[in-house]
Amino acid sequence: MSHIGKLKFYAMRALLTLYTGGFDKNYKNLPQGADTQPDVAIVISTFEKRFRTFTLPLIGAIRSVSQLPITLVINGNFDLVRDDHEYRNFLVKTQEYEAINIVTFNSFRGWSSLLNAGILHADANVSIVLNDDIFINPMKFKEELNEILDEGRKFGILLLNNSWSHFVITRDCLETIGFFDEFFLGIGEEDGDYAFRFRKRFKRDVPKFTVESIVNFVDDSRDTSVAKTNRKYSLFNSAYLESRSEAIEKSGRAKNVVFEPGSLQSSYKWRNNLYQTLAVQSVEEVKSMIAENWHLQGQNENEGVE
Repeated sequence: MSHIGKLKFYAMRALLTLYTGGFDKNYKNLPQGADTQPDVAIVISTFEKRFRTFTLPLIGAIRSVSQLPITLVINGNFDLVRDDHEYRNFLVKTQEYEAINIVTFNSFRGWSSLLNAGILHADANVSIVLNDDIFINPMKFKEELNEILDEGRKFGILLLNNSWSHFVITRDCLETIGFFDEFFLGIGEEDGDYAFRFRKRFKRDVPKFTVESIVNFVDDSRDTSVAKTNRKYSLFNSAYLESRSEAIEKSGRAKNVVFEPGSLQSSYKWRNNLYQTLAVQSVEEVKSMIAENWHLQGQNENEGVE
């Protein structure tokens, strides 16, 4: 990490520590039943490098003003053994708060998989989906929450501050557009893919809503074993998107997946066969492996997802 990066890291940590210092005390004084909406849940995805610096302060900030259930999705590492001591301590800390539900992956998963798992486990009509590297102003969040939910219910999906780092999505939207494409095995491009599918279905962009309560830090920490492109996003996802676009152009038909649409078996085979390519540094090499996998598994020319 560069000197500037270290300064940024410590400055953010100091800010979060200072700002969230009284959250536990405030939460204990929160009236029972405050802010209870049984059809709403919060989904937060995180990983080992952000447990203490971002995720715990974020949970504390939310719990200081809201009792909405939180589903916490913990990603695994690509080729490193999980630090069980850090993991256990983190879980203990999260359970100091009420209504924190945990979903843990033992190996690295793409953001699409994290989103789908969190939303499914939350089992709510409306999910507020948050990255872990964001800052919440608790009192502002409390003031804006009802309006955020009203707008989210009205449109089905809602980007907060025009960012996929914090958005609202409803069960109706998922039933209409579908879940996030888990053939994106890494991080990046899956949000643009979902926006494309929404735009194709409704002939308009994903709605946006400006809030003052949420700020995205855009932390650069990542699983360094996964090959990257464009700063921190996964090279595999870019290669998959290019490969899929080329396949669509050749076939003249829109396909979101290369096997049976919506099949858990299809995405399982895909991940099992191509997981190790997440570490490959060459786009062309990854695309070659993707093409080989398509050929080996076969593709039903009669299937396609609109």
